[in-house]
Amino acid sequence: MTITNFIDHHYRHFNAAALKDGAVGYKKHIDEGGQMLVTLAGAMSSAELGLSLAEMIRQGKVHAISCTGANLEEDVYNLVAHDHYVRIPNYRDLTPEDEQKLLEKHLNRVTDTCIPEEEAIRRIEKAILKVWKDAEAKGESYFPHEFMYKILLSGELKQYYQIDPKNSWLLAAAEKNGFLHAPDTYMDKIAVGPAAKGVIDIDQTPTENIHRVSEALKKSVGDLTVVILDRPRHADLISEVRKTGARIHLIGDGDVSAAVAAGWADSGIDMLMGIGGAPEGVISAAAMRCLGGDFQGKLKFRNEKEKERALKMGIKDLYKKMTLTDLASGNVIFCATGITDGPLLSGVKLLPGGRAKTQSIVMRSQTGTIRNIEAYHNFSIKKGSL
Repeated sequence: MTITNFIDHHYRHFNAAALKDGAVGYKKHIDEGGQMLVTLAGAMSSAELGLSLAEMIRQGKVHAISCTGANLEEDVYNLVAHDHYVRIPNYRDLTPEDEQKLLEKHLNRVTDTCIPEEEAIRRIEKAILKVWKDAEAKGESYFPHEFMYKILLSGELKQYYQIDPKNSWLLAAAEKNGFLHAPDTYMDKIAVGPAAKGVIDIDQTPTENIHRVSEALKKSVGDLTVVILDRPRHADLISEVRKTGARIHLIGDGDVSAAVAAGWADSGIDMLMGIGGAPEGVISAAAMRCLGGDFQGKLKFRNEKEKERALKMGIKDLYKKMTLTDLASGNVIFCATGITDGPLLSGVKLLPGGRAKTQSIVMRSQTGTIRNIEAYHNFSIKKGSL
């Protein structure tokens, strides 16, 4: 019996019937394209509301949340320190002396539940302080929930998880942000592999970034290979890279596969630099999330109409330096199949007898698993054509 069937059968009168009417109205509202705002007051996160709220967020049944700051942090506390919480069933009977003993044990009581200071608060302290200082240094400001999103999506706290992360409503909300809805314009990009993660800065010169990556990879600049789209707009970039002594690999198209190649250990590509499509930048960032590499991008507008379109699409800061999680947050699955030959994947190969061979890659950010798939297609059996 489903919950709906149970309510239909048992909730017939009085407050029970009112609950049923509310549930029916909720469903009708969502089915007709409406959106739902949920307000949280009281210690709902410590009460583990995430067990139900997180799934409602993932299924698109909750679209906005208004809550206290305590509910933001307490959801993260529960995520990283659940096993150290202490429940006090008889909390109503506690004496001042009892309360003092809890305090001395660094247990912060919220009704019948005590939050362990060391395991909960101190565990996120370093992570949140890092993003606060980073924002201050860059002159950036964020809402409290955006800071929490950053530390969750960075993966820095994963080592401490003590509950299934699917039961954290704040993580579900952070992941719901998903991919940047990129406007159809250009993006200045820089991408590197895991060994150079954290050293690039798109606001610095190409020369500075090349030297930073050289140091991180423990390779001489002359041994670095930078992949760049072969376009007239890159004349100055190509000239500057050549002056550093780094090698250049020019490509005619396909800067997504080139970005992925920069994150691939044995591809022979160390960096991607240059301007390409913004939507392709989002895809490249998604791939780097799976590979453990790094990516930054800044939108490059050609005219005022493109700026207006970006604002209408929800881009708040047109000139923001976008990081990996700005572009592709949450659990990412990246799939790609080569059409033409590139630095990462071979293109489609037509074979005798109406057959073809393709090469694909599938990657997951959650597990770091990477699968290479070589497939043979028989079009005398399979419908379709190339």
